Amino acid sequence: LVSSGGVVIPFQNGVDAPDILMRVLGPERVLGGVAYIAATIREMGVIAHTGTMARLVMGAFPGGNLQAAGAFRDACMAAGVNVELSGDIQRALWEKFCFLAAMSGCTAMARQPIGGIRADPDLRRLSDHRPVRLASCRVPRRGRATSSRADLCRDRSPVSGSAPRRPARSRWPAG
Repeated sequence: LVSSGGVVIPFQNGVDAPDILMRVLGPERVLGGVAYIAATIREMGVIAHTGTMARLVMGAFPGGNLQAAGAFRDACMAAGVNVELSGDIQRALWEKFCFLAAMSGCTAMARQPIGGIRADPDLRRLSDHRPVRLASCRVPRRGRATSSRADLCRDRSPVSGSAPRRPARSRWPAG
């Protein structure tokens, strides 16, 4: 598919996948992608969508395949997928990375999803601490991800990093 003009769009978290793929496939065959979706592993083999957030951000890297990026966006929109074509996909990847780093640290330390942290007065102070708030619940460009922020940062939000999914009665310490 790629040799016939297709492109690869990695949507997994992190910032390294596009560079790795570009070294193998070439920069004209790789687009960047960021997925905003609240999901959890309900049971082995079952992924549950746990919130209202479901949005893709994608785009070409400098010198990349803008035509393929536009075609993918058009196909998503025709299928009813909430998608945004980013003019700076590298920035979008790093914004998500910074958000996840801050949120995962908080949820792992508290062993709670963000909603549990925000619902507990003592733990809420942790998520309201300025560096955490700036990294995890602030949208750098006004209006771009308002629904994502609202879903992630609302009280009782089920969203968390992967560490707090261990059973609460685990014998391992929280730290």
